Amino acid sequence: MEYYLKDLGHGFGTFIKITDWSEIKNNFLLNIGENYIVFTLGLEEDMILNEHTSNNENEEYNNLINLKIFSGNIRHGKLSFNPKQSPFIIGRSPDCDVIIDDSMLSRFHCTLKFIDTKWYIIDGTIDKNKNEVKASTNGSWKYAFEETLITDGMTFKANHNLFICSFSN
Repeated sequence: MEYYLKDLGHGFGTFIKITDWSEIKNNFLLNIGENYIVFTLGLEEDMILNEHTSNNENEEYNNLINLKIFSGNIRHGKLSFNPKQSPFIIGRSPDCDVIIDDSMLSRFHCTLKFIDTKWYIIDGTIDKNKNEVKASTNGSWKYAFEETLITDGMTFKANHNLFICSFSN
């Protein structure tokens, strides 16, 4: 038997804790601390290309990731990154690529990386010396906009309630 989780679109939303690399799809919604970030992929309506843009530049524009940050004390509004700027880090440290002034965020809260043709996110940062991920203190949470398989040990939240899934035989 398999069980799935999906937000029904009512109330404050259902969010799943990110514990491994997770693909970012268009209109991906992330909750970190007291902030929500909407990710869109590719060119947006307000970005204008000129007639001299090469095919290589068009490919780069098609692989853009755009961030819109809502709530909390924000130092950045709408931001865009291309694959050449990958990986980039979101957190409260001045050394991050996206700085959000929120005491609920870790200094280096989450990392985004372009792999092959897709953008991915992981909670925390990668310790290059040990080649392992150091998770953030309060987690990174993705909105459950599509059915997600519930796994043993999976953590999700609905409003201010935390749930840890546990299967027994």
